Amino acid sequence: MVRRKFPISSTSGGLKTKRNFRWSQNGVCRILTNELYTGKIINGKQEVTDFLTGQRTDKVETDWMVVERSDLRIIAPENFEQAQQIMQSRGQAFKVDKERQSNKYLFSTIIKCKECGWSFRRTVRTYKNTYVRWVCSGHNERGADNCPNAVTVDDDELIEVLQEYFAGGSKPRRKSSAMSPMSSNWYIK
Repeated sequence: MVRRKFPISSTSGGLKTKRNFRWSQNGVCRILTNELYTGKIINGKQEVTDFLTGQRTDKVETDWMVVERSDLRIIAPENFEQAQQIMQSRGQAFKVDKERQSNKYLFSTIIKCKECGWSFRRTVRTYKNTYVRWVCSGHNERGADNCPNAVTVDDDELIEVLQEYFAGGSKPRRKSSAMSPMSSNWYIK
């Protein structure tokens, strides 16, 4: 039954999804937290408050539309609850909060915005040349209403300034006011 719902093939590269991709931590986590596998279909968790902008708001749990479909159940609700408890206890043991722990790039989750507290995000733009910059995630994702910090920090300049700073050499030259490690708009955690 489970094999039919989740076609997995074992190859020399390990377990693969039905589309022949490697399993990701996020994919497994989505499966472990999806109540659909207990036979429960939940609709109406949000409603559109503004059709022009597509803005949504969460509805209270009592207003959700829940339908029990035992024919879709592939795990018992007790097993689902046990998995939730295990995930929660592991999250507490490792002090996992909702902040993304990314080590994909050198400064991921290290540079913080002094305005909103969100991490800076790496952006790559290509127009004639390729520009790699760090911007506030709060400003970039939610706009200036959420965070007024529109500072962009060039990746190469940031590395150069920090190398000079840690080498203890001459005073680092500043190509822009945003590059100061003591800038009022960002700091390194």
